[in-house]
Order: sequence, then structure tokens, then C-alpha cells
Amino acid sequence: MSEQVSLSDQLWKIWQRLSPHWGGYFTKAGLRLSRVSQEHFLEQLNKRITINRKSEGLEEFSGYGYRGIEPGDPARSLLYHIFASPHVTPHDDDKHYPTMADLEIIENYIYSLVRPSIEELEKLKKGKKLAIVVFAYEYATTADTVHRCHAALCFSRTGIARVGNAPPYYVPKARGYFPDSGNKRKVHVVPARYGAFIAQRKKGNKATLGPMCFQQGDKSRSFWVPLFKLFNGRECITGLDIKLTIKAHHLNEKIRQLHLALLSKGISTGWTVDEMKLPPFKISRGLARFDSKDGLVKPIPHRHLVEPARTANGKLVGFRVPRDCTSKDSSTLWFQPDRTARRSPEYVHAKHMIKTEGGREELVYLPDSDPGKIDDVVQDGDYRAANFVDWTADGWVHAGCPALKGWKSLSAYSILSQPDFFPLVKQKDLMDWNNHLSPTTKEFIWGTVGIGPDPLSSARVPANIMLRGPEFDSSDHTMTAIVCTDLTPGPKGQILPNQPLRVSTLSCKSSALFDPGWDASRDFNYDDKSPAGTFHLTNYGLGSPYAEDTMFCASLSSYWPGAVPDLTRFFAPGDYPSITPIFDDQANWDGGHLPMTNTESTYYKSFGYADYVQAIWKNRFNYGEFARVSLKEYKLRTLATAHVYQFLGIDPSKRNQYPVMSFRLPSEKEFASLKSSGWNISQNCTFRVEVAHCVDFGEAMHEYPQVYSIPLNHFKVLFAGKTAVAMEHARRPGEFRVATYRD
Repeated sequence: MSEQVSLSDQLWKIWQRLSPHWGGYFTKAGLRLSRVSQEHFLEQLNKRITINRKSEGLEEFSGYGYRGIEPGDPARSLLYHIFASPHVTPHDDDKHYPTMADLEIIENYIYSLVRPSIEELEKLKKGKKLAIVVFAYEYATTADTVHRCHAALCFSRTGIARVGNAPPYYVPKARGYFPDSGNKRKVHVVPARYGAFIAQRKKGNKATLGPMCFQQGDKSRSFWVPLFKLFNGRECITGLDIKLTIKAHHLNEKIRQLHLALLSKGISTGWTVDEMKLPPFKISRGLARFDSKDGLVKPIPHRHLVEPARTANGKLVGFRVPRDCTSKDSSTLWFQPDRTARRSPEYVHAKHMIKTEGGREELVYLPDSDPGKIDDVVQDGDYRAANFVDWTADGWVHAGCPALKGWKSLSAYSILSQPDFFPLVKQKDLMDWNNHLSPTTKEFIWGTVGIGPDPLSSARVPANIMLRGPEFDSSDHTMTAIVCTDLTPGPKGQILPNQPLRVSTLSCKSSALFDPGWDASRDFNYDDKSPAGTFHLTNYGLGSPYAEDTMFCASLSSYWPGAVPDLTRFFAPGDYPSITPIFDDQANWDGGHLPMTNTESTYYKSFGYADYVQAIWKNRFNYGEFARVSLKEYKLRTLATAHVYQFLGIDPSKRNQYPVMSFRLPSEKEFASLKSSGWNISQNCTFRVEVAHCVDFGEAMHEYPQVYSIPLNHFKVLFAGKTAVAMEHARRPGEFRVATYRD
């Protein structure tokens, strides 16, 4: 057996590769490591030094950090912060930044310097609740930490990776992964990072460990908090040679649950229960793999993000569409929840019919082939619809450690979710912003129904207890919580405003609204620890495939207070208004188009003929359209639209009667005229918004079933920004009435 390479040797090798490009920055920061021997290099890292906190990116370094390496604490280790922080970017050459595997080695070295003995661990274990626990984790900037005092590692027992049709795209300067590399037809998978830790169960503490989104009851809830990282080799625990086996398992059983739901209604789908145990009813392979080198769960790219479901011998999988199994004005199968639990996909695609002639199967796209209105065709049913697969799933990441025999080992909950339309917008950021808005402004954004943009990290619900293998504890309601180490944070430092080009894979990124959900849905089941039953997270309650649900969520943007493309204005006015409009020139990103208006009516595409499943399968979908939209811009569009409604004096509950017809930046001529009236908001932060009034909600069908004509009038053009709205005087052209707002 070959001798293990020591962590110090591995760290030295990383430094030798990077030092020609980083030595100057480290010297400026106060850590002199240039032209030193390996022995001197390690000595310097452990010395107390004076840190130049004015160096770029060190504004977010812990105020309690005084060394290059602080044993057992990456957040207080200057070397780690410099290499891991996306705000430390001293040069532009991507080749000279650390990799995720480099950061893994640096972390392991930091933890190796505390190296407890097995006797110490066993002694500690006797008096406290300890276990081996797998966490999803990342080195978060100050704004994304639990305490918001300085950059730090944040941990959650739930991680969210994202599927795609291209390999992971690592952005070295951001120290993370991003779904968009500039190719309109590519969406890169986004891996999630996991690690095994010795962890202790502790009560919530807002001042130290958290959790993030601290809420009523968290003081008495128990949260697993990492104490010490486990890694392979003899440098982890004194006297032991650690050999971790970290495995990931994922399951997609949306199609199986759909067919079982139909069977429960007495509707045979033509497949036996035994056949439903096989792919594509249940998919557990080809979804993701765990890479031990860099600690990442990496979704496996697929050429088609959604595609027709087939058995191993190529036979199309489908089901007989029952009559009257759709929601109002919908060409999608819709299943009502059972006590708000989703036992099967809520929305199911049904626009592709399986036609069999002469023993050959053929897919027929009903919107193109049937002259009837597609809503009526699906509503009438009685045809075989093709199922479509996607590669989303949920599962677990589990760590085995033979050297710690007898220790309890707890898995992380791993979600493989759909691609993210707005990767730079976190649900928690929307919640924090929403919490600081005035009640009036909130009403003009989200309406009066009381739904807010709560993140998944604020949910207190178990993971999917129906998954087999290392099963989840149905009594553990803190799976999605985000915590940090139980240490008093350093003094509150500066929060840097610029956003790194990377995606967070922790639960603060996702929504906690499970209706049915975006990244996770929920079901209700029983086990030994929950004889009365409990709600729990699951994947199979989401749309089948996910694109069917995506379409509904995006078209009902005001109901779904999260970062989704607001498609509301592209369909005939109904129950929901626009709240974060996309620009006019982005209208065709999904194959759609703007409504057309003449002197009598406005013509909208019928919602039933908008089809994301077809668009994604046929590669007509541009996922990267909104990838670079910042949080600041997203909030700005939302506020500007809300202020337009306020300016017009519209009842917040009747905003749906005032559809947005156009949304764009003003032209040079328009902006010059606006400035002459004292407008002091910059041109790129000003929006030209055209709003109409819907006189009659009784939709009149045009000569084609694909089109609705709606009578609209009172078209108004306004200019809106974060703090003001302007509208030209009807009788004094070139003069504007301006109103200002504090939010």
C-alpha cells in the first residue's frame, strides 16, 4: 500500500502552484509567504499577525481572525478566506484561482490541527448528543450568513443541486458554479457540496449558531450543529485511519405516483404494479453521482431536460386521460391535494397523444393536429397521453465510517431541482427585503392574501420519510434549517454589495410555498415515530414533468411570490396581475410573443397553447435569458410596477384589471423629455410602463382557438423607478406629473 501524502504536503503543493499569482496579495494583506521553504510556510501560517483589513475582500473577514490558519476554524483562517471568498479577486486569469478540490484540502488541513483522539471523542459523546452528520455547506459572504457579521461556513442538512443539459460550469473568481456560460441553448448542472462532520444536537441560539430565519419556537427546537469535519486518512482523529464512504442515492418516481393515483380512482393505465417498479416509473440511476475529490453531488447532464418516457425496450409510457380531470381553463391534468398533501404530481402534461398503427407507436402533438380547442380536448379525455420524464429527484447523502463503529450516522437530504431562472436572486433576500417594506407597498406587490416570499430554510418539516435506505427521522423538523458553528461571531463587519456569479445550493435559495412547490413539494404519511402522521418534503408532488408546473407558477406570478419569470401579461387578463414584468424584447425567450392590439381589441395567445414541455423538448427554450439579472434589478422592476399601481390609485385587490402592455427602458428622446421635468433617476433605472384597463373579463374567442380577443381601453404610459412615477399631462405635452415614494 502506498504511503498517504500528508495534508501539509498537499497544502504546500497548492501554494507552490498559486503563489506566483497570489504572493503579492498575501503580503499586502499581512501574511508574508513569498519565497519561503515548506517549513517556514507552515510556521508563518500559525503565527499571530497584523492583518490589513482594507485589502480588497478582507472587509468581510472575521474580526476574530489573527492567523493564516486558525486550527479548526476556516472562517478565522486568513489563508482560507482569501482562497475561498468570491470578494477576493486580485487578478483576472481564471487559471490561477483555487479549485473546489483545493478548498477541500485546505479545510481538511485546518481541521487536522485540532485532531482529537478517539478517547476524547467517546468521552465527549457520553455527556452530549453526538453523531456523524452529513451537511450541505458553503463559505457564505457576510450577507448570506446566519449572523451577518462576517463571512463564514454555513450548513444545512438539505442541499439543492440543479439539473441541466451541460456539465458543471465552475466560475473560479466566484469560487462556485453557475448555470449559464453564455450559450443560449445550454443550462449547466449546478452541483451541491456536502461533507461529513461530528455534530452535536443543540437548541437554537439566535446570537451564535442560529438558525437563519430564526422564528418562534426555535429556542426549544434541536438543531444538529457541526463540531469537527471528518475526512480520510490518519490526520483526522488521533490513532485512527479514517476511511469514509460517502454515498448519494436519488429517486424520481413521479410517473409511478401518477399511475398509482389513477389506479386509486379505478382508472387502469395499462401497466401492472410490478412494471411500475421499473424505469421510467421509478428512476434511480443516471441522476447524479457523488465526487469524493471535491465533495460534490453532481447531477448528470442529459441532452433533453424533458423527453417522452420509454421502457427499457423503447415502448412509450402513457395513460388513458380521464374525463373532467383538469382545472378551469387548463389543458393540463390537475390532481387536488389530500389535506394539502401531494401524493402524486399536481400538474401532469397531457398534450402528446400516443397513436398506434400497425404495431408502431407515434407521438401526435394535439395542439397542432386537433382542430378543437385544446382545453376541451384534454377535458374530454379518452385518449392515451404520453408521459414525459425529467431528471429531478430527491434522495440522501450518507457517510459510513467503519473506524467510528457504533456511532449514529445521519444523512443529508439531497434535492435535484429544476434549473434556476434567476440564479442571483435568493428567496431569503426577497423575504428580508419584503420585511422592510411598508404595508401599503407590500399590498401593491403581493396583494392582500398574505402570501410572502418565505424561503425553504424557514420551513420546519422533515425530509422525505418514504425514501428507503438510511431513512429520515419523521420527528426531525429542522432538516432545511441553516446553521453555523456555535461560536460567538466576530464584530459586525462590512457587507459588500457586489454579487458573486455563483448559485447558492442551500435552502435559503428556494421557496417554502408547497402548492405544490418549486424545488420540493410535501406529502403526509405515517411511521413509528409519527403514528399520528406528519407532513414531509418530497419530489413526487411536483409537476410531471417539472416544466408543466413551471408554466403555471410563472403565469401566476403574483400568487407565487418568488423569483420566476413573470408571464402574467402575456396571457389574457384573469385573476392575477403582473408584479415583476420582463422586458418587451425578452418576450420570445420561451417561444412566446407579446399580445397584439388594434383599435378594437387586444389578441392574446390562449394559455392552453403555451407549452414549456414542448419548447424544452424541442430545444426552443432559452434558460440563460435572466441568468445575469441581479437581485437589485429584480427588486427595482418589482417596486417600479407596484408604484405604477399606486400612482394610478388602483385598489390593490383589482390590479388584475390593469394589465401591463409594455415594459422597457425609455428611449433617449423619452428620457430627455422626462429629465426636463426634474426627473432625477438614471436612465437604466427608469422603466417605461404602458398599462391598460380591462373593461370586460368575459373573454371572447377569436376566429382561431389559439387566440383570445379582449376589449381594453384607457392605455396610459408612465415612467417609473424605485422612488418615483411620472406621467405626461394630457393637455400639456412635454410636462410630467411626478409622485415620489419612500419604499
